[in-house]
Amino acid sequence: MTRVGGIYVVMMPPMDKWLRVITKFQTKLITPPHKSEEVRQYLKVRFWESLMKSEGIAIYNVDDSTFIKPPQPINASEHAQGQVKLPDVKGKAIEVYRLAKTQDQVNVISTIEGMINERSKVNVVIADRDRGKLAAVGLCRSPNRA
Repeated sequence: MTRVGGIYVVMMPPMDKWLRVITKFQTKLITPPHKSEEVRQYLKVRFWESLMKSEGIAIYNVDDSTFIKPPQPINASEHAQGQVKLPDVKGKAIEVYRLAKTQDQVNVISTIEGMINERSKVNVVIADRDRGKLAAVGLCRSPNRA
């Protein structure tokens, strides 16, 4: 899996206060005979727990100028890409396969290559974000393709 970097800045009240606040969205979901006091804060708790246990996330309390969860380095070797196994193809096609960065991309290219002459066939490529779906399709459309 290809990991990408980024930064999100989320400003929210302290957790104890946040759990007592009913948002506009939550208010719209309340249906009679229920009242706002009955709203459970499962999503907020789950979000907070997810932040606390995920790596690569730091949580800073601006009111106290302290880290609730200090930044920690991520072990890059745990996220290193495995060996990409290329199929046994000849000619210019192998050049396209060599451009693939992940095994998932190689698999998509192979699938697309197999359906080039089957115009009536439809395939859907489904994968998590940042897996290289568009890159693999782009490689298949490259002028180097055999």
